Amino acid sequence: EIDQTPNATDEEKAAAKAKVDEAVTTAKNAIDQATNNAGVDTAKTNGVDSINNVQPTVVKKDEAKTAIENAARAKKAEIDQTPNATDEEKVAAKAKVDEAVNNAKASIDQ
Repeated sequence: EIDQTPNATDEEKAAAKAKVDEAVTTAKNAIDQATNNAGVDTAKTNGVDSINNVQPTVVKKDEAKTAIENAARAKKAEIDQTPNATDEEKVAAKAKVDEAVNNAKASIDQ
């Protein structure tokens, strides 16, 4: 399930898997320390819940995309302020910015 998380980097997936391993160890210890059936059942339920609640923290790709979008906005504002550029030249330059943004985002998603 962790490996199927969209936009998660390998490092984010590895961190989530480490959290699962930690939850498994904690659950096993709780089961070993239980002194009756109810205690075992509670430890099992809590352990399963802890394991199921682990999700990769997906931030790296989204942060990169936001940075690209911010840079594109700044560049387009700069293009609008270019002296002696015609409207057509500005539109063409902005189209190149959009193309670069799309290419960069596609690279991030690979």
